[in-house]
Formats: sequence, structure tokens, C-alpha cells
Amino acid sequence: RYVDAADGGWTGERAHKGEVIAELFVPDGVWDGGEMGQGVGHDGIRKYFAGAVEDFPLVFHHTSSPRIHVEGDEAHGRWHVMVPTIDKGVSKLLIGIYDDHFVRTPEGWRFQRLSFTPAGLVDLPAQRWCICHRRFAGTRRRARHSG
Repeated sequence: RYVDAADGGWTGERAHKGEVIAELFVPDGVWDGGEMGQGVGHDGIRKYFAGAVEDFPLVFHHTSSPRIHVEGDEAHGRWHVMVPTIDKGVSKLLIGIYDDHFVRTPEGWRFQRLSFTPAGLVDLPAQRWCICHRRFAGTRRRARHSG
């Protein structure tokens, strides 16, 4: 659910839906991106992601190599992640690791802490995003109006 709430920006649906992301955390939960910033508690997480929309209007997570260890009402997860994005108008590929601490609540599993450790950030050809976005957006509009 986190990735679904974080991703967007290519079809008109905005990226970084902070109100949805915050609800995936316990009330005193922490989203920690190190040098990228931090949000503490539901209000802090919502505020952090409101700013992230400005800096990263297009985000598309690709997670892999999941490891989850459950012990009672707590769990730890680790994921590799690649995030094609647009950072201040420049196409980028952000890669890193998510380290997560989950707790079981009456509402289900929630993040106690989500930590992102960046491993690299590389430029991507800007033209690719624009071509794909226009091509798919045009296809979607035609399909919607046909029939």
C-alpha cells in the first residue's frame, strides 16, 4: 500500500499522497530518508510528503529482494528499491534500501519506522519520460472516448 500511495504523476494522479501514507504508520511512526528528510508522527509525515510532491512530481517505485522477519507482534523488512523520478525537472533514477520496522495493531500491521538509505542517484534521458507520458496519455484518452 505504501508504494501505491507514493507513486504517481504520470497520469494526472499526484504522487506522494501524504494523507494515505501517514495512515500506514502508527501515530508516533517515523519516515526517515536520512539526508532527504524525515517525518515524525502522522502530521510530520503528511507535511514531509506535501513538500516531496513539489520536488518529485513523478515517482514510480520498483522494489525487489524482500526479506521479512516476523517475531510476535513486530516485524522487520528490508527491500531493494529503484525509483525512476523527476527531481526539480530532471529525470533521475534513485536507488537504495528500505529498512522497515512494523508493529501489529488492532487495525493491522503498521510502520513504526520506515528508513530509506540512498545508494545512488543517476540522471536519465529526459526525453524518454515525455515521449512515454504523451503516448500513454493519448492512448488512455482515445480508449476512454471509444464506445
